[in-house]
Amino acid sequence: MKKYRITDDSGFLAIVNPARYNGFVSSDWEFEDLVERFKIEMKNNNLIIWSSGGEGSWNVHVLESASGREAARQFDKLIEVTEGQLLLTNYEDLTMAAQFEDEHLITESNKNQLFDIKNGLYNATIRQLNHAEHTGSTGGTSSNERSDFEIILTPFVPENSIKDHIETIMWFAS
Repeated sequence: MKKYRITDDSGFLAIVNPARYNGFVSSDWEFEDLVERFKIEMKNNNLIIWSSGGEGSWNVHVLESASGREAARQFDKLIEVTEGQLLLTNYEDLTMAAQFEDEHLITESNKNQLFDIKNGLYNATIRQLNHAEHTGSTGGTSSNERSDFEIILTPFVPENSIKDHIETIMWFAS
């Protein structure tokens, strides 16, 4: 298990294949332009993005199987690993990459959110364990031991695979 504490000032979290994610949109992008970029990258299995339900700091655990705790909500999506790493990130990092062509998605401030994983295609299950409507402006649990979100990554097996058709920001009401 890998444990992370990530800040979220805009209400969105994501996991990204940093080796293949093409984040640049324009120096003066609009939100709709960014959402279109997200859709392309999700279709290419380079990105999974979801609404956290509020702003704050969140405890995220990356696991090989679910903890057994009841999820308030969850969804499944495919993601591909091509250079042995995925990045847990937030909207702020994604918008910097969208605005500046020379901005790298991995920075000094978020490199501790990289995690090693073997190359391949993975079924990812994103589980929110708290109730989004109860998070408020501080978001997240106070203990680093309890997770707010679980990311379960299992190798892709065609006969056990999820139906991968998500191409939007999950749990976001636009």
